[in-house]
Amino acid sequence: MAQLNVTELDFFGIRENLKTYLQSQTEFADYNFDGSGLSVLIDLLAYNTHYNATLAHLLANEMFIDSAVKRSSVVSISKSLGYNPRSIRSARVEATIEITPPASYTSSTATLSKNLGFKGVGSDGVTYTFYPEDDITATKADGTFTFVVTLIEGVRTNNFFTVTADTVSGPFELLNRNVDTSTIVCRVQTSSSELDLQTFVQNQNIVSLTETSRAFFVEENANGLIEVRFGDNVLGKKLTVGNIVTIDYIVSGGIGANSVTGLSAKSVILGTGEIISVSAATAFGGAEAQSTDSIRFIAPKFNATKNRAVTAEDYTALIESQFANINSIAVWGGEDNDPPIYGKVFVSIEPLPNSVITESDKTSIARDILKPRGVVGIQPVFVDPSYLYVSFNITARYLKNNTSVSASVIQNTMSEYLASYFVNTTSKVKKNFYYSELLELLNSVSTSIYATNIEMNLHRAYEPFTAENNRISFAYNTTITPNSVRSNLFTTILPSGKQVTCYLRDSYTEDDSLPGVLDLYDENNLLISTAVGTIDYQTGKILIPSLYINTISGTDLYLRIYIKPHGSSPDIIMAPVNEDISYTYAVTPYANKNLVLAQDTSTISGTGNYITGTTINIIGT
Repeated sequence: MAQLNVTELDFFGIRENLKTYLQSQTEFADYNFDGSGLSVLIDLLAYNTHYNATLAHLLANEMFIDSAVKRSSVVSISKSLGYNPRSIRSARVEATIEITPPASYTSSTATLSKNLGFKGVGSDGVTYTFYPEDDITATKADGTFTFVVTLIEGVRTNNFFTVTADTVSGPFELLNRNVDTSTIVCRVQTSSSELDLQTFVQNQNIVSLTETSRAFFVEENANGLIEVRFGDNVLGKKLTVGNIVTIDYIVSGGIGANSVTGLSAKSVILGTGEIISVSAATAFGGAEAQSTDSIRFIAPKFNATKNRAVTAEDYTALIESQFANINSIAVWGGEDNDPPIYGKVFVSIEPLPNSVITESDKTSIARDILKPRGVVGIQPVFVDPSYLYVSFNITARYLKNNTSVSASVIQNTMSEYLASYFVNTTSKVKKNFYYSELLELLNSVSTSIYATNIEMNLHRAYEPFTAENNRISFAYNTTITPNSVRSNLFTTILPSGKQVTCYLRDSYTEDDSLPGVLDLYDENNLLISTAVGTIDYQTGKILIPSLYINTISGTDLYLRIYIKPHGSSPDIIMAPVNEDISYTYAVTPYANKNLVLAQDTSTISGTGNYITGTTINIIGT
């Protein structure tokens, strides 16, 4: 008897295996399987086997977070890792609201209700409504009530549930999608006849829970809706039959409201005839619900933290899991800082485009996310990201006979590739730039390109304290070519009291063991002062201990110092590299951990003593 082959998974392979097996049986010797009714039964068996194999394959895929496709599967697996995916987040704005009441309003205090809406139009033309985070009371001063308040975008709503024997711990499914879970407020009324209320608090850490803790838990269910659960008298207080649960929350518009400006009140607040003035910046912080890919990436890392902040990776995972307004993040210990500062951990967060990380955001992250999980005595310090701008002079040569497109099309396509490369690859903290990688990308623009040359210049920008001395320290994260350092023009005051327009440039001693120096020249290239700063060409660092800057010339607001990287194919190391990776250059510059590499897209080339912008030249042969 022939052995049944079970290695085939497709329909036709299974059918042929079944035929081969049956043909080996003496009962079916010389039987024509292709021209008989039995072939229909074989097809049916093959179809059933293939169907079950496909189902088993899909089920097996959905059991693991790496291979699961359905969001509900990824969310369910993340729960077993102790990770609760982040919901949609509402945009917020800090606003100052001044109300001059009408004469009919005589009270010396006024309350701004959390249910009073303020409207504004986003860049997409949609009108969004913002509500105060909570009720706030102000006292009249100089005839005006002033409210400094955080406004949250969305629609305020609530759901009511009566507890039954089956729902003493929940779950209670919220009836709206796009619920911002950070806005959920839960109150429990004893019964329909007893009106006393108890407020329950959303729990983030079960370690502190007892059987009497008034806590609730939030999670996403298989339908993609948010559900609220309560304790079981072990971890948190259990509800009782007849309790009435009121859940207030905001249904969010997500990222669309981030561009809203010019808020105004939707209705009368204190009375007809009042004067309302709303001063607010652009709304920020709105974000869509965490994507399936993001959950798949972060959940295992969050699980590795065990809900504590000890390593740099712990800090990164915890912040990313609970704070939405992040494009990239870098965390390093004080012992790795330059210079070392022990007892601190440094956090640098680059926000999403058109967003900001406010001081209140930093305080909230430190207080609510890091401090409850951190090591005693370790203090988080937030460092804003700094930007290292790179400009290019690109020359590409192509064979005209090998393509039907013009040089201008190749030029435009190369410009788009370059911009996309920075957005998707390098414009984040701790992202390295590799010359060969960019060169390969640009050469792929057209098969007709046979040679591409890329010349690079880097610059850092410093917003000076004008009319006083400034200490300036820059790291470029690459080796510097001697005699390539220049600054833009600015004015300074000489000891004689004369104001001059000047710029900085380096002077190289031809001795590799000594640092270079920065000298000050006037706009006519005459030396004014020597050694106003030092340059370490090998590590890519510039230090100016004291420089008096009166004004920046022209319309620019920044002092910009330009350098040319050393070597024909320089890399820019923005993050520490593995020790087993070898590089062609002798010295790896120290990685400045909060730097973000950005393309210099300016088009004005300045006054001749400095370089800006990106140029692309396409030459056909």
